[in-house]
Amino acid sequence: TKAIESVLANFLGIFNYYIKEFLKKINTRFKIALKNDFSFSISERYSDISYSTLSKGEETVINLLLILSLIKTLKALNGIKFNLLILDEIDGTLDESNLLNIINVLKKLESDILLVSHRKEINEIDGNEFEHIKIHRLKKEIFSKVERE
Repeated sequence: TKAIESVLANFLGIFNYYIKEFLKKINTRFKIALKNDFSFSISERYSDISYSTLSKGEETVINLLLILSLIKTLKALNGIKFNLLILDEIDGTLDESNLLNIINVLKKLESDILLVSHRKEINEIDGNEFEHIKIHRLKKEIFSKVERE
């Protein structure tokens, strides 16, 4: 069991390092940490916050940062590289500031990113490397046609 505890401590240390780095990059007021039981704590100015009290935009930011931290941790531990990250309308609940911060974080990833969005502002961000994709749906087909705008 000491070997398992060592692996777990190593994983948690690396994961929590990356989550802190991502939190700094997006200038959020929250602190997040993954605990030994794989639950996570969210705090703000030394007070614990329940996930259920977060706004949809805050949930989106935290969920995305947890996913990105997992991706970075798996690469650091095992060299696992994710070649493609598909994000479907993650920007729907984000305000302009969080959207810009998230875009800047995503642009620095080593993965190709398919970002599905209905917000035209995505294309107007300086240095944007994402292509805005509009997806049309038909009755029985999930994706029937993809147009580049």
